[in-house]
This record gives sequence, structure tokens and C-alpha cells, in this order.
Amino acid sequence: MLGKTTIHFGEIGASSQEKLVINLLLGITVLGISEVLLLAEKINLDRELVMQMMSESALSSPLLAIKKEQPVLKEHFPSAFALKWMAKDLALAVEAADQLQTELPLTATAFTHFQSARGTGKVTWMFPASICT
Repeated sequence: MLGKTTIHFGEIGASSQEKLVINLLLGITVLGISEVLLLAEKINLDRELVMQMMSESALSSPLLAIKKEQPVLKEHFPSAFALKWMAKDLALAVEAADQLQTELPLTATAFTHFQSARGTGKVTWMFPASICT
């Protein structure tokens, strides 16, 4: 159970696959939010207003709402997910896609990004890695 509802995916082991796909979405989403904020900053848009715009749009999500309320906008990056675990999960997703002969270009890009951030040793949490590298 990763949300408010328990969803049964079937046989033993299916929950590992479910966790893999939900963490894949988490990694790509956090990277997307981070890139939006980085570009907004570079083109002189106020981060808080950009977060407000995103949270009030059709693209809003519970993750975005959580990040909006955290002090991430003030260069403080609390996170509940270690970078090494996201890199591991994305590696597993890339491996699964390769075994299934399925192209997942966003997954491959996200994996490369998080693995590179992890290699710097500068950050250990997922959100600062995605926004600071």
C-alpha cells in the first residue's frame, strides 16, 4: 500500500513490480518538476508563482502539492526518498525494459541523471539531486 487505497496486483511478487513502476513515475515526475523550476529560475520567473501555477493547473498532483508546501522554494530540500534507492529502482526499470525489448527513453535519461548525481557525492536525497545537478 503506497497510497490511501490498497490495490491487489495478484500473485506474490507482483507488489515488487508495482513498486518499480510507481517509483519510476516518481523519479520522472520529480525530475520534471525540477527542470521546470530550474528553467523558470533561469528565465527570471518566480519559483513560488511557478509552483502555484502548476498546482492550480490540470497537471497538479499530490506530489506537487507536497513539494509546494515544503521549503524547497527557499533552497531547503527535505526529502523522504534517498537518491541511492531511486537510482537503484531506475536501474531495475532500465534492466526490465531491456529484457522486454521495450524502449523507455525517459527512464533511461532519468536513470543517467540520478546515477550521475549520486556519483558526485554532493547530494544524498532525490529532490536536491534533481534540481541541483
